[in-house]
Amino acid sequence: MSGTSMATPHVSGIIVDLKKNHPDWSPAMIKSAIMTTALTEDLDGNPIADDAFSHQPASYFAMGAGHVNPEKANDPGLVYDIKPLDYVLYLCGMYSTDIVKAIVRQQGIYCSTIHSITAAELNYPSIGLRMPIAKGSTVVITRTLTNVGPPELYDLQIKKMPNGVDIRSDTKNLSFSALSEKQSFRLQFTSNGTSQRGQVSEGYLILNSTTHVVRSPISVTYY
Repeated sequence: MSGTSMATPHVSGIIVDLKKNHPDWSPAMIKSAIMTTALTEDLDGNPIADDAFSHQPASYFAMGAGHVNPEKANDPGLVYDIKPLDYVLYLCGMYSTDIVKAIVRQQGIYCSTIHSITAAELNYPSIGLRMPIAKGSTVVITRTLTNVGPPELYDLQIKKMPNGVDIRSDTKNLSFSALSEKQSFRLQFTSNGTSQRGQVSEGYLILNSTTHVVRSPISVTYY
């Protein structure tokens, strides 16, 4: 009834199907394909609701990236890939060396010698970051995309700006000419001083070509 128990086997089956069609895709690439092509509206064209009774639009923390669209996930155009070492850098930003070793089941890891990264710096399909409320405060993040489709030109657009922050990209478009080609872009988040401590604001960006739309949710938490 809640949806969680049924979502697990359904998504697992979709992952198996994607892996069969794309045996060279990493787990992160498969996850990216599912997230960036997910549907954010219901069958009536309304925003996905938080539950069946309130009919209020669901937040990202309630619905994730949206409803899975298996057909589109099979042909996402671009994906955000993550290598195993990236997860180690991320985990070292949260846990001690002993805990990270237990999680990744590898010896020879010493977080004191590793330049750790935050959740916002992980090359994830969505963007979640903590932002100071002081006006003019800035945070810069980088994302790298891998082309898994035909050669195409993608326009980068911030379709919905989260409240309390201005976002500026270092590029307006990315051109891909070959399969597996990688291109990166940077986003600068600048607080405009209108947010409150503890406030969570949402938005999203898209990379849009003539045949593909790659969508990334953005969530900003102010402190």
